[in-house]
Amino acid sequence: MKKIAIIGGGLSGLYAATLLENNYNITLFEARERLGGRVYTVDGFDLGPSWIWPHQNRIVELVRSLGLSIFRQYRNGEALYETPQEVQRFNPAPNAPSGRIIGGIGALIDQLALQLKRAQINLCETVQMLAQNNDQILLTSNKNEYQFDHVIITLPPRLTLQSLRFDPPLPTELQNRFAATPTWMGHSVKCVIEFETPFWREMGLSGFCFSHSGPMGEVHDACTFDRYALFGFIRSETDMRTIEAQVRQQLQHLFGENASPIIGFHCVDWRKELFSSVEIDARPLMEHPNYGLNSDYLNNKITFIGTETSYHEGGYLEGALASTDKIAHLLNT
Repeated sequence: MKKIAIIGGGLSGLYAATLLENNYNITLFEARERLGGRVYTVDGFDLGPSWIWPHQNRIVELVRSLGLSIFRQYRNGEALYETPQEVQRFNPAPNAPSGRIIGGIGALIDQLALQLKRAQINLCETVQMLAQNNDQILLTSNKNEYQFDHVIITLPPRLTLQSLRFDPPLPTELQNRFAATPTWMGHSVKCVIEFETPFWREMGLSGFCFSHSGPMGEVHDACTFDRYALFGFIRSETDMRTIEAQVRQQLQHLFGENASPIIGFHCVDWRKELFSSVEIDARPLMEHPNYGLNSDYLNNKITFIGTETSYHEGGYLEGALASTDKIAHLLNT
């Protein structure tokens, strides 16, 4: 069998491995000590992506095929609008219902990994260079050198430019396109606050809050079936050294004495994640990027997939699957 290297053990990389391992010898390289990439679930709470929408057929079908279930995001009740002076209740405009996976998106990653029977997964191994070597690709990592017939890169385009060296170099036009493609979630800071009770529901609130004053600019219900939490997106200008204290103060302003005791606090600053994004990605996005890249290199010996490369649902989990389906179809035929 021909040999394929997959660089990156997030959703795209794992999904690609499941689609290709019957026809190829697969080695998956992940720089972190865990799988998942920007998918990161702690105690059932998602600190990376969390939502799935009904029209996203690929991710919905994959979840079901792996024996997992989706439940609807809680939206019953009023929302809150916060200014420095006051907190107002309002009824938000209806929008498409989103859903979350029971156990978090991390459960999807775990199940994909369990599907792999032959693929080799190398954790804590950072790929440094890809070089043409006659009809193969020489892959150099921090641990070893390997020869592959094909390499699939799932890293965000900007991270690819910063972390990988190519011999011969990538064409200038492709480099420029990669440099201009923002990394989804590269600017995000997300926190989850766990409580003893879902007190906001008892107050007739959905958990959705929009704020112009606190560290959390946007807040949503993050309850599971047996645990109670809110999650928030942190403003880019927030001083992260005192983030927990600031969040506690904001919750006091939002809910007053109605809030139940906080029993857990988790926060991930994706701007600082070494293997997720680059420095320029920390700049806030003014709108959803216009994603989509048709890119290959060395006569299709090296291909690039991932949510930022997808013309369909780019930036979402669905986009990651769409880009993977495309290359898997080409390689399996």
